[in-house]
Amino acid sequence: MPCYAILLRILLALPVWHQDADLSPDARAELYRPVAASICRVGKTPQEQAWLAAQAYSETKLAKAVLEGRCADMPAGSRCDEGRATGVYQVHGHCRNAWTAPTHDERLDAGAKCALRTAKYGVTMCGLAGSFGFQTGRRVCAGDWIGPRVRLYRLILGRMLDAKP
Repeated sequence: MPCYAILLRILLALPVWHQDADLSPDARAELYRPVAASICRVGKTPQEQAWLAAQAYSETKLAKAVLEGRCADMPAGSRCDEGRATGVYQVHGHCRNAWTAPTHDERLDAGAKCALRTAKYGVTMCGLAGSFGFQTGRRVCAGDWIGPRVRLYRLILGRMLDAKP
């Protein structure tokens, strides 16, 4: 089964953002397709793909408003770092192409590439936890919020590896 199909199935199995509970599975699949396709284009290994999926879900719960670029419609405290972040990975201004690329798919890819660069640096400094912790823009190697992301990464990676022939 190709990466895209595996990843879309995994993303659809994750809990839906509470404000999107009324979306049908087909509507969610339509929304998540560009994210799954981007992750498969940018992530060169199952580990990178699983990391991108875990980061995207952890940051945004794949909320429809975020995926449609309508962060201002999110509740207070969930508005893409109050306008300082963009996309499913919630990257900031240093990821310029994630903000300025001409198409939605190119912005998704740019955000994924930037998040992965930061993740790789975090891994060299303090392992898997650092891949998530360094996304804050600081050198963070530990925190209560990192453990759930690491567990989600491992869950997604396991499901991806189980689904591949």
